[in-house]
Amino acid sequence: MRKFFSGSTDEVVHFIESGGKLPNVSFAWTTKAFMEDRKTVTRRMWHPGKFQIGQLLMAIEKGQGIRAGERVRRLDVIEVVGLVEERVDAIPASDLALEGGMWRDTEDFITMFCSGNGCNRGATCIRMEFRRLRVPAEALRRGQDLPGALAIRRKEATS
Repeated sequence: MRKFFSGSTDEVVHFIESGGKLPNVSFAWTTKAFMEDRKTVTRRMWHPGKFQIGQLLMAIEKGQGIRAGERVRRLDVIEVVGLVEERVDAIPASDLALEGGMWRDTEDFITMFCSGNGCNRGATCIRMEFRRLRVPAEALRRGQDLPGALAIRRKEATS
């Protein structure tokens, strides 16, 4: 079993302020719903075992398309509280609200998900339920004094 960081909010703040890194999870499509506490579930095309219940992750606004010199915007730290492997087209209507409430119906969600992830409706995805830890914004900012690593790698690759 892989090791991962877990702890109280105070321990997380200390971990982040002292330069500790958590795996990033992007909420680019649903940042507003995430920040308004309307999103507590996300579906991803991850392989089973990528994350574990109890693991802490850094919720970010976006992780791709970061230009050189730009910073990843940290939203909060989340704790994984549920993981289920399921077919994309198995989403129940009750999960639409938990996903942020931005889709008319399950068919609308399935179409968006498959289009954005390059998969078909029968593909297997991971349904992750999470809770926000509400780490103070100041602590989140202190940990991002350097530009995003992705932007640095891209700049080095083009030099």
